[in-house]
Amino acid sequence: MQRLTDSHVRLRQDLSPADWKTARAELPDSFTLPTVDPRAVRGLKFSVALPPRLATITLAERLADFDSALAAAREPVRVDWST
Repeated sequence: MQRLTDSHVRLRQDLSPADWKTARAELPDSFTLPTVDPRAVRGLKFSVALPPRLATITLAERLADFDSALAAAREPVRVDWST
């Protein structure tokens, strides 16, 4: 079980320090839209009138907050690779 806090994020176990530095250097060009749960698409008011792909993209764009993600990613970090 993972415990997330305002000051700690658990990264993938296979992430190396070099991968972490590369990923941060590629921001914001490497951002992608978030995955949307199909139940959220079905919950849209006019979901039956929208093509599923358009509804999914619309929700993903509403969920994405690239400016805040970039600001958070540019904050100073301390990485503990020992755990």
